[in-house]
Parts: sequence; C-alpha cells; structure tokens
Amino acid sequence: MNWRATHVLTGKSDLAIVPNSTIAKAKIVNTSSPSGIHGITVTIQLDAKTLPSTGAEILRHAMLNTQPILATPSPSVGVKSITADAIEFDINFSVEELGQSTRAQNELFDWVYRHLAAAGINWASTASRPSWVAEAATPKNGKTAAERVIDLVAIFAHLTEEERGTLAAKTKPKHYDEGEVLVEPGTVLGSLFVIGAGVVSLTAVVSEGEIELLRIGPGDHFGEIGMLTGQPAVATLKALVPVTTYELAKEDLAPVLEARPEVSRELCRALAKRQAAGQLIAAPGIDKSVPPRRVAAWFSDRLHRIFDLANAD
Repeated sequence: MNWRATHVLTGKSDLAIVPNSTIAKAKIVNTSSPSGIHGITVTIQLDAKTLPSTGAEILRHAMLNTQPILATPSPSVGVKSITADAIEFDINFSVEELGQSTRAQNELFDWVYRHLAAAGINWASTASRPSWVAEAATPKNGKTAAERVIDLVAIFAHLTEEERGTLAAKTKPKHYDEGEVLVEPGTVLGSLFVIGAGVVSLTAVVSEGEIELLRIGPGDHFGEIGMLTGQPAVATLKALVPVTTYELAKEDLAPVLEARPEVSRELCRALAKRQAAGQLIAAPGIDKSVPPRRVAAWFSDRLHRIFDLANAD
C-alpha cells in the first residue's frame, strides 16, 4: 500500500493496482481472513411436479457425495421459489479455501445429475410450451429404477439401450438403512454391485487409524476385485443415508463381457484407476509386482481367465 494505490494479488495470481480513492468507495471482501473457509451458493431448478421435500433430500445426498464440501459450517438446502413451471432450490455450502470452489461445484453438479437421474426426477424445462399442449403428449420416463441406474454406469456406456435393459432385468435389488454396513472386512464378494440410490462411505483401517477412502453414489460399483481374485475385502462400506444396491451375478455379466470386449476394457481401466488411488476394497488380491502401467492389463487377464474369454479374442 502507498498513499496513491493498493496492490492486491488476485485469485488468478495477477497483481491488481487499485486507486485508494476507489477502495474508499467500494465494499471490500477478504476471502482469506479471518479464515480461508469460503461459502458458496448455487441454484438448482427442478420440475414443478417434484415434491419439495423429495427434491431437497436428493440435493442433500448430492452434497454428501461431494467430498470437498465441509461438514462444518453445515451445508443446507432451501426452497427459494415455486412456480407452475419449476421449483427452485438454493444449495449453500462451504469449502476450505476459495481455490477449491470450482472443483467443489463441478463435483456437486455431477452428483446432482446422477442422483436426480437415478431417482427419475426431471430438471425444470427452459423451453416454453403452449398451454393447450395436453399432459398426455408430454413424454414420460417409462424406465424402471434398475434401468435408470444401469444407464449411469460408465463401463456400460458402450452397450445399446436394449442390452442395458437386459442387464437391468437380471439385477437383484437390496436396501440398507442409514448407518447399516454393506460390506465388512473379510467379506468375499462374488458379484458386481451397483449403487442405485443413496451415499456409501468406503473406509479402511491404517496405522494412523480409520480413514475414508472415498464416497460412492448412484452409478458407482463395487465387488469387482473379489469377483476377479476371490480375495476378501479389506475395507468397510457403510450407508450414510438409506441406500439401494443392484447385484449383477458373475454368470449374468459373462455373456456381456464375451460379446462386448469394450465393456471389459472399460472395467479394467476403472479398476486400474481406483488401484492407483488406493481405493479398492480387496487390494491384497492384486499382484504387487505388476507395474502401475500394467495394472489394467493384469485385470484384463483375470477377466479372461474367470469368464473363459481367451478363445473369444
């Protein structure tokens, strides 16, 4: 600072020179004092047919899935307005510092999309519609809950809608209450499990104590490593809110993996990425001598062995 101007380092690492006469007339906000915690508000508009309490609950689940969002100060969801076309919510949350705000918002929007899609809740339409258009003419989402969830699974993105529908019909749903444990250490999982609703916390015990590795939600899956290696899980999966999972048995996945090699490749890539991040729940089953760049190939080899797909290549 000097008698003419103040030099300020901006969030983009630029140096702003602001005349003191301007500062004297302006409202100044210091984002790093008294603490670096930064509050954010985003607005979401949902279809007017959405029950406000249901919409708010889904948005709370999306916030719970977004790990950069701080638990304290407590995040909140409030109904801002209701019209004939939309119901508008304000989502208020905080991050540790201003630099995390973009990442947190991006993750939050991704989780909002997934939770809404899994629940079959529509966004508010921005396109105006003539009042004489009959309600019956409005397209309906006729998919089952299992079909909506399978549509969200990244490894099934290359499948046709009919193929995903066939897989969805073979799933077995299971429901868990808040606080209930889905998987305990030592459990051997022989199927693929897809999260259909809710938020699941994955924790492991290390020398420093119990740590949270990640949180998973609609469209995420677990159980692959036990299915591939037969090794027991070393982590705990716990429901942070009521959770629904959909189980796909090994024998139901085999025909898909045999007919569509790209699904196998996507699964191997996803597992290799999780292994690199230390987020697998049965990591001891992986050959530790395999270089990181070859982990995906190792998973692929295990898939071919288990599903007897070597000849199909």
